[in-house]
Amino acid sequence: MILILILLNFIFFSKNIEAKSFSHQFVLTNNLIDLNFFKIVDLPVPTPTPTTEIKQNSQKILSFDYKLSKTKDLPPDLPLFIVVFDQKVIFSADASLADGLTHHVQLNLETIDPNYLGKFPVFYQNNYLNDFEFVLENLSFINEPESIRENILQIKNLNLIREFDQSLTVVFSLEEQFKNHYSYQMFCLNEKKEVTNSAKLIKNDDFLWSKFSFLNFFSNQKNELIFHLEDFKCDGLVYLSNEFDVRSEEVSIINVKDL
Repeated sequence: MILILILLNFIFFSKNIEAKSFSHQFVLTNNLIDLNFFKIVDLPVPTPTPTTEIKQNSQKILSFDYKLSKTKDLPPDLPLFIVVFDQKVIFSADASLADGLTHHVQLNLETIDPNYLGKFPVFYQNNYLNDFEFVLENLSFINEPESIRENILQIKNLNLIREFDQSLTVVFSLEEQFKNHYSYQMFCLNEKKEVTNSAKLIKNDDFLWSKFSFLNFFSNQKNELIFHLEDFKCDGLVYLSNEFDVRSEEVSIINVKDL
């Protein structure tokens, strides 16, 4: 009897326990989410002079004032309104600028599109959030740039990282007296310091504004800007420059495996 109990104990407790496997799979058939993130702002569009007069007077600068005020805390890098010219974002303001102050903006349309005549940018407001107030005033065309306070800007700490998939990550910081928006271009130099390749830094993967390409940028809360280029070839040194010819130092691309 004792021998039988020992054998039964051995059979039951030495047997491997197997979990049942499931053949069910959950398939995501549609990952598109449309929450109507933006709406067109209803504006009194200024009437430009006739095309011939615009050419003579060089009436190419769009001027306006805006004010953003938060009613609740918002993520600082969240865009609240954008200005779009032919699917290109030529200006954007995020929650970090929702300070309740009036900000003055001047946009040179000719530098964005040489064929700007007869076109007018579209202003979009974030329609998903209700925790801010947006005021737009003094929208007009002007002939010459108005005098604005000079910004002291330096492009610092440029880092170029070649990822495993051969794409390029671009990270740099800004030191500036007043926070303004700028566009940036990257240049590749050979041994003779000649430009062999260049690329504009453009953002087109914003989850809120995925239909548009961002051309001008504010730095984030850490005064940094980060870009990702799928294809940029360069065997020499690289530097950055903005539209006011402010240049960074010349640096080499670093492979991610060497970090």
